[in-house]
Amino acid sequence: MDHGAFSLHVAYLVADLVEEKTGRKFDKLDLFKRALFSVFFSCAYSDISSDVKARVKQLRPDIYAQLCHKMHKGVLSWKLPKNIQADLEAFTVKLNSQTRDAEADLFSYGKLVSAYYEALFNARVYPEVYTGPIEVIRQRLKEPRFADFRAVLDVEKDMKSVRFILSVRRLESAFRWNRLKRSYPVSVMSHLFIVATLSYFLFKIEGKSDEDVTEAILRSMYHDVPEAITGDIVTPTKKAAVGLEELITEIEEEFVLESMLVHLEGHSFEPVYAQRLLTPWGDDLGKLVKQADHLCAFLEARIEEIDNPTGEQFKRSREYVALKIREG
Repeated sequence: MDHGAFSLHVAYLVADLVEEKTGRKFDKLDLFKRALFSVFFSCAYSDISSDVKARVKQLRPDIYAQLCHKMHKGVLSWKLPKNIQADLEAFTVKLNSQTRDAEADLFSYGKLVSAYYEALFNARVYPEVYTGPIEVIRQRLKEPRFADFRAVLDVEKDMKSVRFILSVRRLESAFRWNRLKRSYPVSVMSHLFIVATLSYFLFKIEGKSDEDVTEAILRSMYHDVPEAITGDIVTPTKKAAVGLEELITEIEEEFVLESMLVHLEGHSFEPVYAQRLLTPWGDDLGKLVKQADHLCAFLEARIEEIDNPTGEQFKRSREYVALKIREG
């Protein structure tokens, strides 16, 4: 999920940069579904590395298509609400058509950028393993179909967009509920993607428009990005002293402005990013997204409550979050 979520973050930023520069628009709901199905594929065939998968796709596209078909069939076998089922069925038809469009190229670019940084940082420890893959990824990023994307976010250049996206990438190393020993640790990056997925389901169940569904996903994907700077400060810590929670909120906003939004300064979409990072819950749409955030925390606590030897402390967390959901 870290890889899928970061790929999506790259794709969303590049989409905004290209749209601002050229007027070319991208379907951000389509991009999310591509990330979702990419994660589904990894969950189904987690023992296939991205390099092996790419080689299988290149050498035997028929076999790769069989794998995708089985994964899609498995997803569609779930008992889902009718409108979600119809939405996913329509999207699997699109994926199975093997046609390339702007969103397919953009998400591929996002995945390559994500893979590049994963290989680059791992190469500091295992250079003999990752030097080759880094060069392969560099060459793939230079494919002509990525020219517009590379013009606004090029991993080999010192660009403000690169600095912003690397700030976001820190979330892969920030873990939820870090004061507790977990059986299934979840990074903040993965948490964002789970909340986005839950928002997609909740908003579809509520019969919301695609525009609202898309905005809900975007709020979900950005709402905890400030933790890349501040870390995941748990609620008990925030409430340990009177006024501390409010002070942390002020400091968080200052850090985000100084260390993250400064890299988007001057762009037309900067105010929208600021709103999604700093005040994502301030309207009715935000309140429903917050419910998805609470539901994610509930599920995390419930899983730990069942499988963790120290499950009692997670039971208390689960009960607390359940109360928040009822109040919401």
